[in-house]
Amino acid sequence: MKTILALALIASIAGPALAATWTASSSFTASAAMGVAAFDEDRVIVAGGNNGVGPVVWKSSDGGKTFATKPHDSALMFMAAAADTGDKLTGNVAGFMGSQFSNNTGEAFFKALLGSGGPCQSVEAVHGTKGQVMLTGQTIFWNGVGISSDGGAHFTTHEIWTNNSPFGARYGAAPSPKVMYATGGSWPSNNAENALPEEFHAVSARFGMHPRTGELRMGAGKTNYTQYTGAIAKSEDGGKTWTTQFKVQGVNEYYFNGIDCYDETHCVAVAEADSGTGAGSRIFQTTNGKDWKQVVFTAGAAHSLMGVRFASATEVWAVGGELDSNFEGAFFHSTDGGATFTNEPVKGIYATSISMASATKGFVTTMTQMQTSGIAIYE
Repeated sequence: MKTILALALIASIAGPALAATWTASSSFTASAAMGVAAFDEDRVIVAGGNNGVGPVVWKSSDGGKTFATKPHDSALMFMAAAADTGDKLTGNVAGFMGSQFSNNTGEAFFKALLGSGGPCQSVEAVHGTKGQVMLTGQTIFWNGVGISSDGGAHFTTHEIWTNNSPFGARYGAAPSPKVMYATGGSWPSNNAENALPEEFHAVSARFGMHPRTGELRMGAGKTNYTQYTGAIAKSEDGGKTWTTQFKVQGVNEYYFNGIDCYDETHCVAVAEADSGTGAGSRIFQTTNGKDWKQVVFTAGAAHSLMGVRFASATEVWAVGGELDSNFEGAFFHSTDGGATFTNEPVKGIYATSISMASATKGFVTTMTQMQTSGIAIYE
């Protein structure tokens, strides 16, 4: 009886288990970490690069406590990562010179043999199958997607919009081998005083990346356009043909960044603008696979959202930041499938991509005010 009472007393003192939170990690720093993808709660890969070193792929096998660099073929900087949670073997990274694949859970990466192009800042494992990969971008040769059925060794490319279109393909989601979505858009070059140097690739209107050195720099991404364009497109034949479901265009509109889907009809996408009356960050949701509804608008040019991930059918995270003197990460959290969100900010970081290993473990890549990179971990 005394033992039972003692255990009960200890339990009452300890209280309930603490909820998971996002915390910036002190175990990882880099010049540029742009893409993150988790095979499971322990194994995660990060794509990017280091100034003076070149492109780098890092891997952790202990849930983000430590990271080691992994070998890869020659490349320019990497900007995106994918991990196949189905076969837990296929990993992919993509960047300025096309994509590379791994068939051993991210231990080594090899250049795609056919069809991969660059620059691409989105690569996704296709859900509901093993070894199928979706690459999204507006490259030198195509403006749309590349689809691989052999883990990323070979790609067949398909256009969503024409290559001279102001609707540049940006990010993709593949909830099944047949149904896929892609976001697109661009922004006006209207901030000459804060413009990026010519040699930087504009990742967004907010910042850019040097393709050789990996240097990240906050600044206005240069384009050839005078207004915002934003679009969401859908394919129902495995990426071969596409229908634009949602489109905006104008000086007071916005462009889209990340998109993710729980299934073929339930998806969430994020958008942003840094000028005009529509300046701010936005979250959109569809529950029928065709009608998109804006569910969050945070007004103000400093507000940005870059990535979004489902952790379950009901739990969604949309991440970015507030890029002003306040400088804090935006972590919008939904527990009703993306119908409503609550921001859980983290000071001192700007979240640029996200991967959720489970409802209780996740990873984001981050930028600091010093324009270096790190990761934050949800646990």
